[in-house]
Amino acid sequence: GMASREATVIKVYSKTTLNLYGVDVAAYGGGNSTTEGGAVMVDSDCTFTMNDGTVTGAATSGVGGAIYSKSTLKLTNVDVIGANAGGSGGAICAASGSFTMNGGSITGGSNTGYGGNLYVGANVPVNMTGVTVSGGSAKNGGNIYAPNDHYGDFKLTDCVSHSGTATGQGGNLWLGSAGVTTTTDAEGVETTSSSLATLTRTKIYGGEAGVGGSVLTTRRLN
Repeated sequence: GMASREATVIKVYSKTTLNLYGVDVAAYGGGNSTTEGGAVMVDSDCTFTMNDGTVTGAATSGVGGAIYSKSTLKLTNVDVIGANAGGSGGAICAASGSFTMNGGSITGGSNTGYGGNLYVGANVPVNMTGVTVSGGSAKNGGNIYAPNDHYGDFKLTDCVSHSGTATGQGGNLWLGSAGVTTTTDAEGVETTSSSLATLTRTKIYGGEAGVGGSVLTTRRLN
């Protein structure tokens, strides 16, 4: 496996696990023309974990102003500072895999699409604890966006999302409908289950949007 730095990007690829501790990762220069991840890009079948430190993005024409991940992304006490992204996720775009974050913050992301600070893909489970997400701007989901038919569980515990703005819907949070999975056992009996959205001791305030000023959701919250 390999991890490389190409221009302003740490790229994790070839089934690599990369663990960083107490590191500040910053995209340098006047901007970044890459289409995937202003500072960090995690490819499929890889794992990127980071404990303590910062990730500072740069303007990108594509997705993920600071981090773009297609695999396992786990951050602990990391402050992610986004940038302007042409596509989804001004700070973090977790397109596939999983996203776990404990402590730290996500700020400064913007785009004209979905998820000013954080965009998660349709199959990505989200588990965030003690994270502050603030000041993002987008068309839909100024701070956080999860799409319709989202099959991953969505869990925020002791989190804060504030001061997000959306020109369309959901200033702080745009949370799409649950994904429904149907399984059939050996006897032909079908069982359906829906992904869960659970917000525990989580504060969401101060959002502005054309519709659904702070939160827009088509999903039942637990």
